[in-house]
Amino acid sequence: MLAALPYSVFNARDFVAVFGIPKDIAAALVVQMDLSLGRGMESMVEAEGAPWDEAGTQSVMGIAHTAKGNALQVCASRLAAASETLEILAAGGKSERASAALAVWRKTAEEFRHFVRCNPTLEDLFE
Repeated sequence: MLAALPYSVFNARDFVAVFGIPKDIAAALVVQMDLSLGRGMESMVEAEGAPWDEAGTQSVMGIAHTAKGNALQVCASRLAAASETLEILAAGGKSERASAALAVWRKTAEEFRHFVRCNPTLEDLFE
């Protein structure tokens, strides 16, 4: 599942080129995405521990859907793809594949957050 994801964690050049956003605003959006993703990861821990009944399944799907939308907005295609896979597989309830997708989602979310934290001058990424 992990091998099927796009290679790049974040494509900063596409982000600025596609949306035509000034670098400082683009950097601020990436920081906001990081904060939102942190909250989503915390919520996912709660959702994962709850029974995957109808409400639990909807919770996992909702968190994945939000992460996918946010990732697409900042051109984080690897996280967007992992989120979409989780959203689709979680629709069927808890299963081995959904659990594997959740592990992949968590790993790609951590990759994105690590990438942001290791690049304190995000504006430089948009050169």
